[in-house]
Amino acid sequence: LPASTVIVVAAASTTAATSLEQRALAPAGGAGPIIAWLAPALRDAPMTIADMTAAGLDATAPVGVALLEVSPPTTASFARVVDAGKLEQALTAEATARGTELDRSDSGEATVFGLRGEDDLIAVVRGQTLFLVRSEVRSRRDAAAIAVANVAAADSLAASPAFAEVMPLVHGGGDLAGFVALEPIADRIVAADDDAVAAAVDEATAALTRVEQARATPGADALVRARRLEASYFAGKVTTLRATAVT
Repeated sequence: LPASTVIVVAAASTTAATSLEQRALAPAGGAGPIIAWLAPALRDAPMTIADMTAAGLDATAPVGVALLEVSPPTTASFARVVDAGKLEQALTAEATARGTELDRSDSGEATVFGLRGEDDLIAVVRGQTLFLVRSEVRSRRDAAAIAVANVAAADSLAASPAFAEVMPLVHGGGDLAGFVALEPIADRIVAADDDAVAAAVDEATAALTRVEQARATPGADALVRARRLEASYFAGKVTTLRATAVT
């Protein structure tokens, strides 16, 4: 995965995640959210252990999902490939079921599969790992798939100092592990706050203009007072948003 990856959540295996859900969630009426999040999926429903085996994937190996970009949300679920031929057959069958064809191309050390005319899914097979890349924006999905296919080891998440620092903390045989890079998330929040402050400043400026217009209207004292209250509200909104952004 690229070093810019924002979040990674992985299970020791699909079988481990299934067992965890059965032990921890089933008694409380859980509906399988761990598998729904982490298991690879060609459509809306996650693959079962039987589905994975039939598609040439190893249900006893780690599976997970990564958030590659915050906006637009771009993700890559991953699983280990044990039979590339079966996987290609499964992807071909999915393309046929959708009434389209499977496109195949090489990119660096990886093979990239796409469903012709479909925007929701692109598959990257690199070594023994399958990545199913998704994004609301097709151009970002394609760019992410190319990044996953070609990222050099030195530029990967595994080589990043932050990831390397926390990895020793998750070794120990647990069922689930996760990594969150806070900086890109915080940057996105700050950017959103900056946009909100700019919009509030525009609102306050417009309100002040309306005050001056009201003052120029003979006998409009009540309107002037209303416009001043409006301007005061927007000025207060600017102050609050700026204080929140600083915090």
